[in-house]
Amino acid sequence: MASELEEGTGELEESGNADWMSKLPEKLQTRPLWELAIPGSHDTMCYDLDRNSPVMEPDKLVQLDQLFPSLVRPIIYRWASTQESGVIEQLKLGVRFFDLRIAHKPDDSSNTLYFAHGLFTHSTVESVLSEIHSWLENHPKEVVILALSHFHKLSDSNHELLVSFIKTLFGSKLIRRQDDPKLQSCWGSKKQVIVSYDFWRASDQNLELWPSVPYHYGDTLDPEKVIAVLDQKLQEGRPARFFVSGLNLTLPESPEEVLKHVLGSLRHTTLACLPRLLDWVKTQTPGPGRTCINIICSDFVNQMEFVSLVIKLNDKLLLAEEDSTTG
Repeated sequence: MASELEEGTGELEESGNADWMSKLPEKLQTRPLWELAIPGSHDTMCYDLDRNSPVMEPDKLVQLDQLFPSLVRPIIYRWASTQESGVIEQLKLGVRFFDLRIAHKPDDSSNTLYFAHGLFTHSTVESVLSEIHSWLENHPKEVVILALSHFHKLSDSNHELLVSFIKTLFGSKLIRRQDDPKLQSCWGSKKQVIVSYDFWRASDQNLELWPSVPYHYGDTLDPEKVIAVLDQKLQEGRPARFFVSGLNLTLPESPEEVLKHVLGSLRHTTLACLPRLLDWVKTQTPGPGRTCINIICSDFVNQMEFVSLVIKLNDKLLLAEEDSTTG
């Protein structure tokens, strides 16, 4: 399986960044996390999609799936599978922002929640969050941002139980939205987890939850258009706190477009475009400036040194600080 995945993909990312935050120079440890360059994974859990799952959205494809499941599901699987590394491997690679899209299965009387992107995952939300917690126990100076969103078919009760589970699981590790999110401050208080929760009622009522993180992306399969959108967003001025620049490509959702790409896959398309997208990454700079980047997300984060390239951008921030000091 590994040889099949690696064929023709270029250089694979190595697992050498498991503790990159703890190794940052002291001058960067006192910067707010939204001034650092942070690698993230788009649709983190889509390495685990269930091929036999019913299509969950959009409505036109749901209807088509009901008529022709053996045709529709394989296509959706190839275009919805955005990662090929498990969540622990992504942590080892150095990914620190996780795009977690939550769903409740229709006609399921239990409160079990899954991840989803077109299809549902095998893994449950509780099992994966527990895995992340266990990994953090062994890496006490690494801080993660868990962005929970796209809550598909969740009831108020589902939300209440999920928030309660998060607060119980991570407990004192949670960085509250009024806390000081700098590495040295987090280390001193032994806090490691920021949870962004894209449901205003829950985030408003729980200080342990942060509001949704703005996510900029191109909504296209054309890498040049993706770059144009990201550049435009940066020129408009960065948000005050966390925000994401997404390198991810997007297949249009109409049945006509899906059928047009019946023989393709997101993986093949992404790997063809990733060198151009990574050239854009190399030109970016983190920091407090209005055109500075913060979190950069990608599909297939194990490919072509994506994670290492993003982490290395922090060297520019260090050089800028040293120049201002000597100047």
